[in-house]
Amino acid sequence: DYDPEKAKAELELARKEMGAAFPKGFTYRFNTGSEGHKLIAEYLQAQWQKVLGLEVKLETQEWKVFINDTREGNYEVARFGNIGNFPDTEAEFMPNFRCTSPDNRSQWCNPDFERVFDEAQPITDRKERLKKIYEAEKILLEDVPVIPLYVYTQMHLQRPYVKDLAINLVDQPPMHRAYLDPNWEQNAATQAGGGANSEGGQ
Repeated sequence: DYDPEKAKAELELARKEMGAAFPKGFTYRFNTGSEGHKLIAEYLQAQWQKVLGLEVKLETQEWKVFINDTREGNYEVARFGNIGNFPDTEAEFMPNFRCTSPDNRSQWCNPDFERVFDEAQPITDRKERLKKIYEAEKILLEDVPVIPLYVYTQMHLQRPYVKDLAINLVDQPPMHRAYLDPNWEQNAATQAGGGANSEGGQ
């Protein structure tokens, strides 16, 4: 939840614990090539400054350099995204935060997260398994190696004569079943009227 007072208290605690080592600010890094990434970075910079009084510098990098630096841990805060092939956080997203994962760019490692995640693996009852997964998610979110910002959305404009175009999560619709219906107007009228015999009640 949005709680600026709690955030300020956490910052003050960090200042006391770190003393002179507490940084005056940090750099937020994002890759070039998307105006959206720039707008989000500028918004975060403004909010961190306004609400928490933090000095935030913005830095852009070409994609390949950005990928390498984040993999090597050569950053302070970086914008990243992930797109799953199917809606399952256990298989798609959470393994990225395991200690030995090559995709663990945060380099976060929590033994409790590892233990709970491992405990979930042999459970065959889906509801019971998800209880364990939610427990692991809570550990992840409490430690904050990642700050979830938003979820990608999709918007599709489709002509009425395009049929059987299946939209999927990764926005890569399979085309082998899609077709153009030359009689789409007649078929639409028939469907709207409830069938050819709708007037006779048969």
